[in-house]
Amino acid sequence: MKVDSKYVYGILLIFIVMFCGFSGLWINTSIKENAKYEEEMRKEEKEKEKERNIGLCLDSAYESYRTRWESACKKLKLGEDCRLPSYEADAYDSDLKQNEEMCIKRFK
Repeated sequence: MKVDSKYVYGILLIFIVMFCGFSGLWINTSIKENAKYEEEMRKEEKEKEKERNIGLCLDSAYESYRTRWESACKKLKLGEDCRLPSYEADAYDSDLKQNEEMCIKRFK
């Protein structure tokens, strides 16, 4: 029995078209998954950067607080890590709290 070459080419063409269609679906799915993964990674990196910035800002606020406190101690000739009068200590503590809140608002 002889098979018509048009019939063989037709079947071959159908398989090629199906293969290309399935390949296209697979590639399209891979591209979408890859884009989704990259977006998640960007979000994670952005969140990490926010946390780093908050940490740096809080460190800077505390360092400024400590520097001002120590300067006031020296000015009053009370030595390092002294107990400042409450009116002065309260003002420094209040400033520190405000600066910390500002750091969090700024980077959130």
